[in-house]
Amino acid sequence: MPVATATITGPVFDQTGAPPFDATIEFRLRSNPRDLSGAVLRGSTVVKVGPAGAFSTVLYAADGGSTYDVIQRHHPYLGADLVEQDIGPIRVTGGETRWLAALLPVKIATGASDTHRIKRGDSLSIAGVWLDEFGVPIPSAGVGIASALLGPDGVTRAITSRWQAGVGEFELSMAAGTTAQLPIGTHQIDIKFSTGARVLRTMTGRVIVGQEITP
Repeated sequence: MPVATATITGPVFDQTGAPPFDATIEFRLRSNPRDLSGAVLRGSTVVKVGPAGAFSTVLYAADGGSTYDVIQRHHPYLGADLVEQDIGPIRVTGGETRWLAALLPVKIATGASDTHRIKRGDSLSIAGVWLDEFGVPIPSAGVGIASALLGPDGVTRAITSRWQAGVGEFELSMAAGTTAQLPIGTHQIDIKFSTGARVLRTMTGRVIVGQEITP
């Protein structure tokens, strides 16, 4: 049985949010899987980035997945020196097609928290933005967003989820009349980004619901 493969696609962008000029992306395998003959498969793949930051490449994946370090190289403008950026490790599983941005580590801003606190009867509103490795908002066109709240009573409740007008910005909300019925305690929130049946990324956090004091 041959080693499994996965397809990784773009687009990618530079630090300004524009498609990178004269760019390549290197996927450097941390450990080399072997096929049944014992042959060691190549450990590094370099792919050219095309117009609008588009690319597609096939990577090997051992049983249980393989880790690749990802390095992007580009010229900021014609005649400029080559810029090299380590954009983080990714974990690849065989048989999948994934968007590179969905595999990169999520970077949390300093001081940010995954916990949101409200009182029963307060409107719940959580805003966020999906950023790439350079801190540039990722285009949300064609990407679906859904979220739900799992309460301490074991009941899952839907949350209204929508993309804002800004690129990559989203909002999760629940009306005051609905939060007034929530049980007091810690709720787990789950956010899912997807294209069709393919899940790009999931994120989790907590919503702590306290007792309303002032009617």
